[in-house]
Amino acid sequence: MKSSKRRLLTGSGCMAMALLTLLGSSPFTLRPGAEELSGSFGSEQKGGRTQLTDQTVSSLTDISIGLFRLTAGDDANTAVSPLSALLCLSMLANGAEGETRAQLEKLFGMSAEDWNRQLRALTDTISDTKDCRIRLGSSVWLNRAHVRSIRPAFLQANAEWYGAKIRRAAFDEATRRDINRWVEQQTDGMVDSILEDIPSDTVLYLINTLLFNAKWQRPYADSEIQTGSFANADGTQAEVTMLHSEEEFYFETGTAAGFCKPYAGGRYSFWGILPNVGTPLPDWIAALNRDTWRELTGSLQRRPVTVEMPEFTCKSELRLNDALQAMGVNDLFLPDRCDLSGISPDGRLHCSEIRQKAAVEISRNGTKAAAVTWGNVRTTALFPPVSVVLNRPFVYAVVDQESGLPLFLGSVNCLT
Repeated sequence: MKSSKRRLLTGSGCMAMALLTLLGSSPFTLRPGAEELSGSFGSEQKGGRTQLTDQTVSSLTDISIGLFRLTAGDDANTAVSPLSALLCLSMLANGAEGETRAQLEKLFGMSAEDWNRQLRALTDTISDTKDCRIRLGSSVWLNRAHVRSIRPAFLQANAEWYGAKIRRAAFDEATRRDINRWVEQQTDGMVDSILEDIPSDTVLYLINTLLFNAKWQRPYADSEIQTGSFANADGTQAEVTMLHSEEEFYFETGTAAGFCKPYAGGRYSFWGILPNVGTPLPDWIAALNRDTWRELTGSLQRRPVTVEMPEFTCKSELRLNDALQAMGVNDLFLPDRCDLSGISPDGRLHCSEIRQKAAVEISRNGTKAAAVTWGNVRTTALFPPVSVVLNRPFVYAVVDQESGLPLFLGSVNCLT
């Protein structure tokens, strides 16, 4: 895709933006019982660099919006990181065969091998800056009792394309603590644990973590921080802290309006999306698809907009099985049909579940967001000013301005 087609903002205020780079893990000390095996697997891609294609951007947009639409609650606040979920699922795809692999490749819109190259092209685009901290890490934890049956090619692919750290452990209580501690460090404590126990038939865990931490391009003055009211979806009113500002990027379609607020450095931005009065938020989300998303991002214009939005914190824990099955990935979760023989030729494996924990904090200082996704593999021009006030249920996103892809999508129905 040519950059001129992907760029959403133009002129001196242009915020050319790409998605997340794949970075190494934060410092992590293993307990004596866990062994680091990553040195046995290379991390260099074969065949040189690949350019991100229009087809990939379309597939990523479809999957991202599909996951959000299928996991957003009618009443509860939600947050999901499609990118984190996709990276975990893509790591699993490297061990899928037969119909299981075919279903995943249909979702991706290309072969798993091409998908590996495309996601690496996506995640190789940027790195941390002084204005914005982004950390994305992947790991594969192997049960020591099953490690001899794991195919090296599966581990090599995930180390090569996703920078996955490979670790072997006893899958006991110490391993559970190690995994939770790794997750906590990767997410700066926003997600402090994912496992309460490890089922005895677990062969391996694939885990992806994503951390986003950025300050606003223009800090809020004390006079812009005021008490306000938010109309909850259940009809009640909540007293909240509202952030007032004058922004310069506005969008409007036939069903919603909103604003784009840049983070420091101009690479990322927050989008506040307010459905039209009389349109329930669940109905608007249900109608969201690739075309309506492109209509929304394509309507962005430089126009003065007075903004009010609440400070809020949202935490979600989602089981993604149902959403992925609704998107055509069925066999992966069915013990009698799943084919993960690319992971191990010994016995039948299936993915019992793919789960995600996500946390988003929107404050006067900026945005901090983190997500962890894990899979458990088991046996068996000049315009007049306008105004957008997010004082009733709304959708929010952290968006890649270069490709139009959402890093995070969420909804706010109720505040307390």
